[in-house]
Amino acid sequence: MRRCPGCRRSRVGHRPRAACQRPEQRLCAECPALGTWHHDGDFARFDGGSEADTGGNCAILEQELARVDGARIASFTQWSEVDDAVAEVDQHLAAGVVAIGCFERPDDAFAVYCSRVRFSEALGTSASSETAYECFYRWQVRPWLALRPDLQWIANPGGDATLDDALVLTLRLHADF
Repeated sequence: MRRCPGCRRSRVGHRPRAACQRPEQRLCAECPALGTWHHDGDFARFDGGSEADTGGNCAILEQELARVDGARIASFTQWSEVDDAVAEVDQHLAAGVVAIGCFERPDDAFAVYCSRVRFSEALGTSASSETAYECFYRWQVRPWLALRPDLQWIANPGGDATLDDALVLTLRLHADF
């Protein structure tokens, strides 16, 4: 099993942040991350004009909360904001809690998550936002194989208030080769 170069923890459920291309300088996932970006280029605006550049900002915070009966419980928060004149989704806010090593299975994980996106006013959606609630269980069947059943409830899908809220059930298969 691979280990985080920052804190030597198991890689399952723990993602180091790449500070640069050299692995020895990666940051532990418990470090906050702040970012900004800028893109030079021509972008079509919703009002029919064009914009010569665009940009945005983001922040991520992940923190271990407790260790209970061999399981690690951690929280995470994500935020991003971009130019609403050229992007359909101009703001994203999400938060969740994950338990890694639950039910005496060290590589399994259970998580609950809430995500809210705000649509650009210029897009003209009938709802200003979409909110998704999600829970999943990651069952590590073998070191190279995992199954992940996932349940989502989505309010105002696509920013369309005329649509019914959506209930989505998926089953993901992850295989490392």
